[in-house]
Amino acid sequence: MNNNNNNPFTQKYETIKNNLEIVIHNNKNCLIDYSKSPADSHYYKTCTPEELVRQSFISYLLNDLNFSKQSINSEKSLGTLGGKNHKTKNKRVDLVINKEGQNILIVEFKNENISLIQSAYKQGEEYVLDLDIPYLMLCNGRQIKLYSVKNKNLSPIDEDEIPEKLLVFKNQIKSKKQNYIFDDDYFDMERTQKWSVPYLKELQNKIIHSSINGIMTNQFKIIKDLGYDKGVFKNASGSKGLPAVYHFYEIEFDDKNRDIFGIGIAKYDKPIENLKTANILTIGIGNKSCLEIWTSERFMKNTNNEIILTHNGSIKGIKGLNLEKCLDTLKTTLPDLYNAQYNNIVFGKINSDLDKTKWNEMILNIIRFTIEREKIKRKYKKL
Repeated sequence: MNNNNNNPFTQKYETIKNNLEIVIHNNKNCLIDYSKSPADSHYYKTCTPEELVRQSFISYLLNDLNFSKQSINSEKSLGTLGGKNHKTKNKRVDLVINKEGQNILIVEFKNENISLIQSAYKQGEEYVLDLDIPYLMLCNGRQIKLYSVKNKNLSPIDEDEIPEKLLVFKNQIKSKKQNYIFDDDYFDMERTQKWSVPYLKELQNKIIHSSINGIMTNQFKIIKDLGYDKGVFKNASGSKGLPAVYHFYEIEFDDKNRDIFGIGIAKYDKPIENLKTANILTIGIGNKSCLEIWTSERFMKNTNNEIILTHNGSIKGIKGLNLEKCLDTLKTTLPDLYNAQYNNIVFGKINSDLDKTKWNEMILNIIRFTIEREKIKRKYKKL
């Protein structure tokens, strides 16, 4: 069996595979799919032999060849990618590489002990012909086979050319990373407290462009800063919530389980009549929206010559859980955030000199509150 000894990936495969981090998510051993957005429900993958191969290859593309994350998609359905064959439209491609929206390479992965020709060739052929994609790659970690597709025929590419071909693909791809800066246009000036917009703008920019990586509390530790990107967390009704730009973090809880946390301020493009704001502070854990706060006077208050970020602690829609019970629990679990003067949770105060405001501390307090609030919800749902 030819092990592609001239191919850099197969030479590095064992090292890359052994360096992949296995984490606990939902009490299962999982790998992280870095081709996914952190808010994606498939960001954590159950650790299987085939998944080890796929994530090793994704790591190679991102870290060794410096592919942009935006150019890589895993587990996309053929229908989503433009497949025309109704018999295959629901089947999923293991990995697809695209150039500015044009798919140029499909990669199918198999367990490292499985023959690629026997197990993957026919499947891969079916996919590239349906999608009219010019290249197909089969990979089991120890071996790679690459084919060009012309006139519905697959022609093998010499193994020595594979590294150069991968680099050609990379050079054809442009990164789509955006540097998000939030200005007044991001806020609905007609439906927001006008005095609050400069502070909300500063809060959003601090959420996105500063980091609280490495901070530990007695409930969790922020172990990885995943950067910022567009995302959507599902809301409580099961439908998609508000699209926003989130700063994503990976959090490890006290039971060693890990999950993704995202925080951002969404611009709500379809304001609801009689509401005073079209912007929402939105926080999600995993793939679920956990807290949405309209950025009205309920969130940002200007009283007694103080500007504070606050929440009354309420959780709606759970039988037997009223505001008093919520606050009583939060007084115990987050005593430093409960403010008796306002009878509210206070995340922090905004200094008139914005540079002196403890923005990161406020952001951390919002995260702490959201997590404790989720614990209360789970507890009462079980009763």
